[in-house]
Amino acid sequence: MHSRNKTIAKNTLILYLRMIIVTIISLYTSRVTLNVLGVDDFGIWNIAGGLIAFFAIINTALSSSVQRFLNIELGKNNIDAFSNTFNVGIEIHFIIGLIILILGETIGLYIFNHFLNIPTERYIASQYVFQFSLFSTIIDIIRTPYNALIIAKERMDFYAYLSIFEVVFKLLIIFFLIFVSYDSLILYSLLYFFISLIGFFFMYIYSKRKLQSPAFKYVSLKGDISKNMITFSSWTLLGNVSNIASSQGMNMWLNIFYGVTLNATMGITNQVTNTISSFISNFQMAYKPAIIQYYMCPQKDKFIELVCRSSKYSFFLLLVICLPLLFNIEYILKIWLGTVPDYTGDFIRILLISLIVSSIYIPLYNAIEASGHIGKYQMCVSIVKLVTIILSYWILKLGFPPPCIMWLHVISAVLFLVVLLYIVHVKIFIRIKILFLLIIYPILKTLTVTLVLSYFFSIDNSLQNIIITLIIGLFSIVTFGLSKKERIYFTTLLKKHQR
Repeated sequence: MHSRNKTIAKNTLILYLRMIIVTIISLYTSRVTLNVLGVDDFGIWNIAGGLIAFFAIINTALSSSVQRFLNIELGKNNIDAFSNTFNVGIEIHFIIGLIILILGETIGLYIFNHFLNIPTERYIASQYVFQFSLFSTIIDIIRTPYNALIIAKERMDFYAYLSIFEVVFKLLIIFFLIFVSYDSLILYSLLYFFISLIGFFFMYIYSKRKLQSPAFKYVSLKGDISKNMITFSSWTLLGNVSNIASSQGMNMWLNIFYGVTLNATMGITNQVTNTISSFISNFQMAYKPAIIQYYMCPQKDKFIELVCRSSKYSFFLLLVICLPLLFNIEYILKIWLGTVPDYTGDFIRILLISLIVSSIYIPLYNAIEASGHIGKYQMCVSIVKLVTIILSYWILKLGFPPPCIMWLHVISAVLFLVVLLYIVHVKIFIRIKILFLLIIYPILKTLTVTLVLSYFFSIDNSLQNIIITLIIGLFSIVTFGLSKKERIYFTTLLKKHQR
């Protein structure tokens, strides 16, 4: 147990450091990219990438499935099954890459050319963007099993180094564009593709040399491994289709009603929210292999403790990050971007609230994912997201301001939290009382105190106010969020590192 906690703590620290570096570089890159490409070209880049992402949802579903089954076989210490699972993952992802290529060059290209509002003078450039985005996505699909292997083996140091390499070179690309006279949008798309290709090459070499990844051998896709993997991923696929359809549906409605300017707004919003959600993803990435392996052993007490602790800490981490943004977003955007697209502050603030809620339920989903009982939840996701697509269209059609449709994300997140609490209780037999006492109650206490203090002590948007809200968040978490045992543990840990 001590060794496992040490590994989790080490990987969490590595992923935090990675995320801090990646966040700083990514946020600066967004500002430079917007200035170099301009609002319209940045909007084209965002809408093209979003459309391709819709077709890549098949890969996202199977990626989660491969990760789960690799962790299961590691937990059982079944080397042969682990090797076969990895090879099945490679075969399936090559097939997915081919499917995405066909869908992208047919349905995707048709939608892009006939339904989206692209400025006439940027039509040719937009075609290049679409093609390079498509092939970048295919490269990312093919490298998915290797990424799953690295995470399953908990080699987060290499994962961190590769991520930093990629974001640094994406920033260098933007600086390079300043000094060339060729079309910036086309060249940016081309170089972005080469970064994906180089990243895959590094991941492949590392997996072969350091992780002794299983030598490829053909495994029949008619066997139990592929059947179980595809059955499990089909439910994940249903949820992913719904999520992407909802997100990109809103993006398309904004494009149809307001043009590419609001797609640029969504591009900036997604950059901020994706960067912040990555903090939680990285935090939970360190915990997820242990959650699955504890469930499979089984070690139920350790499993319940880890799920509840991960859920509560995820919320606290995101609260500390988001609180200064919620109260000072206009000030921060002005410093960061200079020129701020319309509605950007409102979009970001609302989606941050949605992220804070989702940070609570993602570890609960990891728990039911370990058990395999994800069907009812994914059905709920698909229904809710379908409703949001329809409602968002009519909200804009009736003349309501664009930020109104963002509140649908918040309502959805609250519904998903309630559903997951119920499923965890019914399918994994964790009592509601335990979930309430270990997760919900400390979160409600902390949130109430934080909002009250922030309301009374908040001043006008400024650096001073950012510091005040950050201190309030940390004070509330330590005083009201952590138990006495947890405070003693973290105090001892800090003293040990100071020696």
